[in-house]
Amino acid sequence: MKMLRQAWQTPFIVVYCLVSFHSANAQNIQFTEEQQQATSIQTATVERPNTFPSQWFLGHLDVLNQAEQTISSPLTGKISKIYKHSGHVMPNEPLIDMISPKVAGLQSELLTTIAKLTAAYKDLTRLQGLSRSGSASTKDYQTTKAEVASLQATQSEMEQSLLNYGFANSALQQLKQTGKLQASLVTIKSAVEAEIHDVTVIPGQNMDEYQPLMTLINHENLMVKVPVPINQTAGLKIGDMATVKIGNQTLNALVFFIPHHLDVLTQTQEVQLQFSDNIENLNLNLNQRVKVQFEQTTSKTLYRAPLKSLTQADGQDIVFAEVKPGKYEMIDINVVTIEQNSMYFQTLKTEPLKKVVSQGTTALKLALGAEEE
Repeated sequence: MKMLRQAWQTPFIVVYCLVSFHSANAQNIQFTEEQQQATSIQTATVERPNTFPSQWFLGHLDVLNQAEQTISSPLTGKISKIYKHSGHVMPNEPLIDMISPKVAGLQSELLTTIAKLTAAYKDLTRLQGLSRSGSASTKDYQTTKAEVASLQATQSEMEQSLLNYGFANSALQQLKQTGKLQASLVTIKSAVEAEIHDVTVIPGQNMDEYQPLMTLINHENLMVKVPVPINQTAGLKIGDMATVKIGNQTLNALVFFIPHHLDVLTQTQEVQLQFSDNIENLNLNLNQRVKVQFEQTTSKTLYRAPLKSLTQADGQDIVFAEVKPGKYEMIDINVVTIEQNSMYFQTLKTEPLKKVVSQGTTALKLALGAEEE
């Protein structure tokens, strides 16, 4: 114990003398190698990043107007089956089955048209034979030929209408071959790859034509909206990078819109971001809460150093910069932000910083006679 006390007393006396010596310029201090060892002074290299992270802001997922697709009932009928209530769907994947009396009516009309077309074909064949022998007029032949063409067009339109409504092609072929009505079932399918967001119907529900059934969201246009205080949006610009946390997932995004208008109540602007990462296979939902951190730039010189190098003197944030081995300078700094175990800061000192004291700042402040806050 006696040896330890002596080991500390020696450097302390020297430090005290240095304080007196530097009283005219209390920003610098010189330590001998023995004093540095006794006070366990350590330094860390200072980095000069181009950007600094903002604080974390709370936002939510949203979509651009063209990214949201409302699936509506193509005709009146009753919901018989819902294939999915949520999740990912591919193009041409079934979404909902409906039973519609209109489909039965269209089938009947199609069978009637096919019957007329069959009869018109027979007449045309008969007239064609008579015209060769001169027993039929050209006018009758041309009239019947035009009727056949018209009925063919009508049949094609009716078949396409049934298919557009969601009538199965296999059922259509069966209808034409047997001449018997098929089940009045239509299947509504997805036209795009998307996510099911909101299903607004249930099986057995009667539907009117154009009534909404569900909403699909195209993930390629999924975006983030985040309210940012007006005093911090000034440092943002279009194209700035951002980190988005959604649960345990961390994604990259870019700022693509900063509105001019201000929310008067919250004093924020709703900044919009688009994902730069592929999010197609992620289980994301509209209005899902997210956390956002921006990568911001500054025109002033920016430094990054270990957080433990930060200390205070007379209420001012300071660091001790290593001028040369054993010589340190106390520098006033402005802390821009703190991220985990690092701090980003700026200073008015024009000479670039290379190293700062990361351990032993208390001994340096005692040497300078500064009170630690």
